[in-house]
Amino acid sequence: MAPDNPLSDQEMTLVRNALDAVELTDQLLAGAENTTVSFAEIYAYATNPEIVPSARLLQALSEDGRVRRDFDALLRNTSQYFLPQVAAASSGDVSTREIDGCKITFRSSRADADQIFVIIELADHDARPGSLFICPEGRPTEKVALPEPRSGRIQLLFDAESPILRGLRNIDTEVLLR
Repeated sequence: MAPDNPLSDQEMTLVRNALDAVELTDQLLAGAENTTVSFAEIYAYATNPEIVPSARLLQALSEDGRVRRDFDALLRNTSQYFLPQVAAASSGDVSTREIDGCKITFRSSRADADQIFVIIELADHDARPGSLFICPEGRPTEKVALPEPRSGRIQLLFDAESPILRGLRNIDTEVLLR
């Protein structure tokens, strides 16, 4: 079952309004050469599946420890499901990731051996995560927009050599559904 959102609707509205004000202030104060990333931009990328990150944001997430920490904390605090790194006793790639209420399995395609299905099963059939975040240790986070679940099930298809698939199967990667 998905954990409850720690913020009420009224608190979320206040957060959004404050972020809008911060973003507007950032825009007013920014010069043409501005290379900083606002918290509003980080928040939008973390919480809106349709947001495509700017090159500036991707660079900041890759190179700026503060931005990465803020982003990681935001993801953990707002995600419906958090699948941590796999137990140390495991080695190599995983075939299943599982926590209470969420299971991710990997199955080879019968039609094409170079393709792998990623099947996400949610115990709470009302859960509607819109994004999957793959957080490999020491590398930039990847974001995948998710289709609507059907009866608590989401199915994705990746090439066997896809960096996203490799990240999902790596024992040192954290996975979040938001």
